Amino acid sequence: MSSSLTWEDFQQYYRDTYFRISLPNLKMKMVVYFSEVVDEGKRKSFIARTEKMKDLILKFDTALVTDFIMPPVRMFEHEGLIYAFNRLPQRQWSRGTCSKNSRMTSPLQPAGLLNPAHEFSILQSAWDHVHTPTIIDAIAKLSNPIQIGVTLTDHFWISEGIEETSVNPLLWYNLGAIGCVDMKTMRIELKFRIMLQEVQDYLLRSKQESWNVV
Repeated sequence: MSSSLTWEDFQQYYRDTYFRISLPNLKMKMVVYFSEVVDEGKRKSFIARTEKMKDLILKFDTALVTDFIMPPVRMFEHEGLIYAFNRLPQRQWSRGTCSKNSRMTSPLQPAGLLNPAHEFSILQSAWDHVHTPTIIDAIAKLSNPIQIGVTLTDHFWISEGIEETSVNPLLWYNLGAIGCVDMKTMRIELKFRIMLQEVQDYLLRSKQESWNVV
C-alpha cells in the first residue's frame, strides 16, 4: 500500500471500486471489490469482496501487494465473447476500476447486452487475457462453437462472418469490421484502404508476411 496515501484519501479514491491483490498462496493477482469500511476503532480496515472466496478484512496498511492500475485499454476475450475496455474521460475521484471511470463494450452482443456491468470474472479477463499470436491459430479457435471471436492484439481480432455476403472470417479493428480473411488464398480483403498500412505493420511485427493484403 502506498505510504503517501492517508486513510481518508484511500477511502475516497478506492471505495466502491475494483482493484487487485496478490495473496501468498495464489500465483495470479485476484480481483477484489472495496465494499465498506470496518468499524474497528483505529484499525483502519475495509472489506474486500471476492468472487469465489469469503470476504476479506484487510487493514489499510496491509503488507499484501496491491495493484490499483486499471486494465489496459484494449480488446479482450471472456468466455468466448469479445469485449472492449475503455476509460471514460470525465473527471472524478475514483481511481480504482468502476463504472464511473471505465466502460466495457461487447460489439457482437444483442443491444441490451452491449455494455456489461463491471464484475469480477470479466475484469479478471480484462487484466489477464493473453492474445492468440497468429490469424491461422485464431481461425482454428473459431471452430469451437462457443468462441464468437478471438483477439490477435489489443486492437485486431477475428470473428466468423456475420454478413450474408461474407462466409469468410471477418477482421476487426477495435469495434469496427475492416475486412475479411480468405484462408484458401491467404488474402485479407480490406473494406477501408486507410487501414492498409496498419494491417501490414501488424503482419510484419507478428511475422505473418505470407498473407497478402488487398
